[in-house]
Amino acid sequence: MTTPRPADGAVAAKLSAMMFLQFFVWGAWYVTVGNYMQRKGMGDSIGDAYTVGPIAALISPFFLGLIADRFFATEKVLALMHLLGALAIAAAGYLAETGQASTTLFVGLLLVHMLCYMPTLGLTNTLAFHQLTDRERQFPVVRVFGTIGWIAANVLVSKVLKADERVDPFYVAAGAGLLLAVFSLALPHTPPPAKGTPASLPDILGLRAVSLLKDRSFAVFSLCSLLLCIPLAGYYAFAPVYVNHAGFENPAFSMTFGQVSEIVFMLLMPLCFARLGVKWMLLIGMLAWVLRYTLFSAAADDRTFWMIMGGIVLHGVCYDFFFVTGFIYADRHAPREIRGQAQGFLVLITQGLGLGIGARVVQAVVSHNKLNEPAPGLTRVAGQLVEAAPYADLVSPAARATIADLPARLAPAPDAVASILAGHEGRTIAETIKALNPLESRTVRLLAESMGVSGDRPASALSDALAQEPDRATAAMTGFNALADAAVKADVAARAREVAASLRSAADATPDQADAIRRVASAIWDSGTDLYMDSTDWANVWLYAATAALAVAVLFTLLFRDPNAPRRADDNA
Repeated sequence: MTTPRPADGAVAAKLSAMMFLQFFVWGAWYVTVGNYMQRKGMGDSIGDAYTVGPIAALISPFFLGLIADRFFATEKVLALMHLLGALAIAAAGYLAETGQASTTLFVGLLLVHMLCYMPTLGLTNTLAFHQLTDRERQFPVVRVFGTIGWIAANVLVSKVLKADERVDPFYVAAGAGLLLAVFSLALPHTPPPAKGTPASLPDILGLRAVSLLKDRSFAVFSLCSLLLCIPLAGYYAFAPVYVNHAGFENPAFSMTFGQVSEIVFMLLMPLCFARLGVKWMLLIGMLAWVLRYTLFSAAADDRTFWMIMGGIVLHGVCYDFFFVTGFIYADRHAPREIRGQAQGFLVLITQGLGLGIGARVVQAVVSHNKLNEPAPGLTRVAGQLVEAAPYADLVSPAARATIADLPARLAPAPDAVASILAGHEGRTIAETIKALNPLESRTVRLLAESMGVSGDRPASALSDALAQEPDRATAAMTGFNALADAAVKADVAARAREVAASLRSAADATPDQADAIRRVASAIWDSGTDLYMDSTDWANVWLYAATAALAVAVLFTLLFRDPNAPRRADDNA
């Protein structure tokens, strides 16, 4: 038996710095890339940019099986991968900013970056596990610096640099990647565990890790990891939209409370491991996902603040107890010579297959749960389109066609709004708006603005205005419905991004014209947001996610029979 190496303070500090930079690189650009693409007129391809990660995750295990486990020291592979990744992400930003990159080339460079980056997720875990003597206690403390790195990157690019729509995040990611490439060479030497052994086809393809599935417990763990990541894709893609829909003023800032929670529970993991063991840690993590989705679903209709914030704060239990525990379990379970492949396999089934399948499934669920009611926020869009009509020649043909094709359909009579107001006698318009559901609330608010009735007037004042000026009220509602009808029949959110980008491209506009164009572009963008926020049955969407996560937890409870995998003789070798 090999004598375990002591993980002294200097080694732990290096591993912590490695994790900080590892997730700083990813966090620097991943959250802001959509906003940047929108500004550069690439809005229709934002979805493509968020598929490069799962694609890279599917490929990375093959690389780990051939290179990391067999030929080169882990720290040297890390250095090379981060160097190449930094060059790719810097090139993506530079070429896009200078107009030398098409959308295809831009997304292609993001894919190159992620092909270099995704293998390093498994490599950093492998290196840390090799150097640590007590993984259950030491790894969570090291890994928490990755979460701190992600938060630090977001604070830097968004709060400090205010670069959500600028190219700076790409350069920040590239700089951090270069720094990590150099720093990797100073990491503790971690030789390839299978060095000197013949490279068979199963090793090249990373298939030896698949042999771990012969063990029932590992097979159940792997299946549940994959299945849990399918609804998880909904959280990553739509939770910020949902939080914004709920009226949070700073959705991105609100979401960071989840990362803060992750830090707290990461530090508590060693204590929990000692008392709960692997099975209960994994199960609690699954049930936390169930509870999170249930809270989101229950809060949807009334936008209950504490429920939504509670779901966000649960991120620490959700992620740490399931995913970090899973990395530790996989490393403990795998023989020493294929630990790199085991980590890569876990990345493949979660970041690759799980999130890749989930992105498609969740999008279908959201589309299936669209409400038939139109989005009231489009009322304002109609008015601003009319206001900007003199500048139609500055709008691209595609944008004009989008606007011109919107079918005009008479809206429900303003009497319907009056009937809503009749149930709120004695309240001001502002008080009535707060008491209504989201759709009715926005409709009343926008009609009050259109009719010139202030929020401190009684609700009956708006009813009187609608009765006294029916033509004006009907015109506002008709304009609203013309856009809303198109929004329901076609994916106006995607088309709105194209229109907004076209409107923002009129470089030769006069200051007054440019101002009108910016207002219309902003309104059209808001219309797409309103559509997704106000015409989605969020309660049902999150109920689907909760049900799926609960089914996975039940499956795991019934089939997983390995509460504490026995330590191998080479466990710390």
